[in-house]
Amino acid sequence: MASIRRTHLYEQMQRALAQPGPTLILVDGSPGSGKTHILSRGLRTQRRAGGGWAPTIGIAASVGPAARQLLQFARTLRDGGIEGQDGFDSWSDAFARLVSHLHDHRSPRAVVIDDVEALRPASPDVSAGLRHLWTSVRAHALPLRLIVSSSEPDAFRALLGPDGPFAGAEPIRIHVTPVSLREVREHLPRWSPLDRFMLTACLGRFPEALGGVDPEVRWSTNVQRLLAGHRAPFYGRPPLRLRASVQKPDRYVGILSALADGAREWAALYRHDPTFTAGSQLGPYLGTLQRMGWVEVERSLDAPARSRKQRYRLTDPMVAFWYAGVERARARLLAGYSPSQVWRTHLASAAEAQAQRWFQVACRAAL
Repeated sequence: MASIRRTHLYEQMQRALAQPGPTLILVDGSPGSGKTHILSRGLRTQRRAGGGWAPTIGIAASVGPAARQLLQFARTLRDGGIEGQDGFDSWSDAFARLVSHLHDHRSPRAVVIDDVEALRPASPDVSAGLRHLWTSVRAHALPLRLIVSSSEPDAFRALLGPDGPFAGAEPIRIHVTPVSLREVREHLPRWSPLDRFMLTACLGRFPEALGGVDPEVRWSTNVQRLLAGHRAPFYGRPPLRLRASVQKPDRYVGILSALADGAREWAALYRHDPTFTAGSQLGPYLGTLQRMGWVEVERSLDAPARSRKQRYRLTDPMVAFWYAGVERARARLLAGYSPSQVWRTHLASAAEAQAQRWFQVACRAAL
């Protein structure tokens, strides 16, 4: 299967990496949008082009204790040819070792911190370490490309704020969006516009999902193979993502289900879930879903700042189709019915309703 062409994003990354260091590059996008692929491809192309580029230093942030993350970073430095101790006591010490190497050798380097939002909660001193790294490379004009990626909209606001490690910096911003409708058309040129839309209304427009599409079979068969079956690669993906992001997902599921069914307003969301005993309880949960990038808010022009006169919608079609259709059909799948049988009895109508809701969203985006 051919990969999704994302030429404009590759070109943005190439232009950013071609800037003389020190350069701060911030890459953001929703989970599954392809941020890591864009990063790795751009750096791989840069190494092949030569120009004295040394190996990239990568920090793949993950949930876990700071000591484990620092041990992994020490190993990463050694793999990149930077000798030093077997571990570090703090991120300030770790980044100081990197700065010392850059100062001594002055060869171009790229440092990539992927999913920075997972790194900072476990390592309170990471901000101090990043501040030392960035101020040092700027003070000595060291040829560093510091690339930071995140899936959370608020992560960069904290990094660039007055108290953040990159306060006053003028970064290059690269926003990785879901695959555009034009890119979907280029990827599936023999499909009708309706079939392409029906597919993306159920799976979303993310490279990982679209890369698994078989153009030789119908869109509905692809949805069954990719999402609506126990062996499907994306079966259970939305609730797994939710459990990885919040500690108590139960009430979030009620809100997501209501939104997937088409509820848009505060009162409708409150009525949908009997576990909420007061409408005011919705606020923190909706706020968390907004910060995660799962829910978008549309406010009326005449609505006060804290008014409930606003409408909500899910941003990810796969999440919406899961809670509106697939989750409710899981009992049939567990009972031994095939994905094609469950599609005919439950999911075909859910996909039709899903497409009607997402057609409105697509029209607004096009306009």
